[in-house]
Amino acid sequence: MTAEAREIMVYLKKHNLADQLNVIVNKLCKKRSEDPFGFLASRLHHLAAASVITKVEGREVLGASGTPALQVDLYCKVDDSAKFVARGTASAPAPGSEEVEGDAKWYAGSGLRKAVSAIDELIHSSLGGLEPSDQASCDQALASLSKGKIGPSAANASSIAVCKAGAALSAVECFEHIHSLMYPDSKTQTFSLPSPLVQLIDGSAPSCKLLFREVLAVPMKKEKKGATAAAFQSGLQTCATLHAALGKTLASKYGTISSSAAALPTQSGGYAPPLSSLEDVLKVIEDAASAAGLALGEDVGLVIRGGEWSEGYCLKPKDKPKEVEDVVDYYLSLAKDYSWLAGLIDPLKKEDSDALDSLCKSLGEDAGLSSKNVMVISSGTGSGSSIGTTINVDQLLTVSAGIKLALAAKNAGSPLVVTAASRWGTEENFAADFAVGVGAKYVKFGGTAGSQNVGKYNRLLQIKGVSVQ
Repeated sequence: MTAEAREIMVYLKKHNLADQLNVIVNKLCKKRSEDPFGFLASRLHHLAAASVITKVEGREVLGASGTPALQVDLYCKVDDSAKFVARGTASAPAPGSEEVEGDAKWYAGSGLRKAVSAIDELIHSSLGGLEPSDQASCDQALASLSKGKIGPSAANASSIAVCKAGAALSAVECFEHIHSLMYPDSKTQTFSLPSPLVQLIDGSAPSCKLLFREVLAVPMKKEKKGATAAAFQSGLQTCATLHAALGKTLASKYGTISSSAAALPTQSGGYAPPLSSLEDVLKVIEDAASAAGLALGEDVGLVIRGGEWSEGYCLKPKDKPKEVEDVVDYYLSLAKDYSWLAGLIDPLKKEDSDALDSLCKSLGEDAGLSSKNVMVISSGTGSGSSIGTTINVDQLLTVSAGIKLALAAKNAGSPLVVTAASRWGTEENFAADFAVGVGAKYVKFGGTAGSQNVGKYNRLLQIKGVSVQ
């Protein structure tokens, strides 16, 4: 026997190749598969060594606002060679963020070259050799680095890339992978699509004088039980129709689309008419719904997001601040006068938890109210049963942190809303998969305008046809 032949024998024995192949071929012969090579490939795949991360590469890309955002490419060892597997993108850091380098000659001071270097060096070194299927270990490494060495956007984009890689290497959809991370012992997977909360009015835009931050549309028409996929498609169509009709109504009221900022969607995807009264804003939306042939309170409801309240509870510009009890009464008057009030988001300051509980209790009693089952979503500490939990995917340090928050909300029986940045957002659609994977009841991705918003809604439409009830 030659030296080369002896080396081959040692190699075969070391990896037990003869026995393993003999077992697989025997199974193939018994099954007599019509696709013998596919059968062999699937069986051999399970015997392959686990894929590990070999390279992490960062880059600057442009976000929706035209400012740089961080994107991360993940390479793994697959079939004995390094291959690109997944990509994750964070929202653009807000001005003044620790990750923004401030060089006026590079993106007018909004550049992220130092953050990219941190990805290429520090994150690459920390994640190298780890398995992307082990999301917890990868995220733990990222969390350790975030303590003074990398910024939150770098960690966020890297964690998303790891999660996508874990799904790709397992040959499952990303939302399915997220569900398995959340419920590792679950034997079955059932999914439903969340209801969209579509921004109509962007009260945060400079041209809008409204002190409430947002007015959103939510589908109200009930579908047959178990038809959540069809309900999402129908509901999104209804909200998008109202959104488009509102643009036409504002153009008619304030001038042509080409000359009126009020009729053009903002970076968040909503409209910003020069109105200061919530009642005036609601009247414009009612006119738009009527023009579109939609019935408020039947086809679509409205959700109002409270103001910043940094200068007290001022419901209109130049108004004197009101007492919190007066604001609670104001919300109850809306629920009494309008049948279309479907929800309130952050209606009060975080510290006014007792007043928030009182509001939830009064809304839950439905006594004399036109609006029934009004949901309340708050980041405060109220204990009312209708208070939900919001998870902003773009503000998560890691995917594991988001799953932990979602699991806590589910265990507490709290309705879950998944949101993503619109103003500083990117075309990354991971938030849609995350929402379905963790079982969110609602998603809030901005208005139906702008690729950073529409891409996420389109991803939900894609998911509609894959393993969803």
